[in-house]
Amino acid sequence: MAGRSDAQLAKGNEALGAADWSGASDRFREALAQEETAEALAGLGDALWWLGEISEAVTYRQQAYASFRRRPDPVRAAVIAMRLCIDHRASFGNPAASGGWLARATRLVDEFNIEPLPQPSRPRASTPRSGR
Repeated sequence: MAGRSDAQLAKGNEALGAADWSGASDRFREALAQEETAEALAGLGDALWWLGEISEAVTYRQQAYASFRRRPDPVRAAVIAMRLCIDHRASFGNPAASGGWLARATRLVDEFNIEPLPQPSRPRASTPRSGR
């Protein structure tokens, strides 16, 4: 099953890179149906963000964060925490939640001596559709 999940994950990442948000969403959902992985959760969160499904994107990003923390993969967890920090501030106008995610990212950077925190790559072909 992992082989099929890995194939769908790769196709999802290809679709993200090609700015095919719907295709990416479909591939990541297929990957998650086979096996729940942090990468598929994060990928689906990114695809949904670009589709303007911000609330659902945040839900998947939070699940990805928890999965990366359990692994542990502090670098990826910190990157997701930063995205959630921005999501809560920019999309929901919630500085308290934003600050909480920033604090999580900061703790990971400090605890695991992460330098520098890698920048998430996002296609720049378009902006997300508005919606929550």
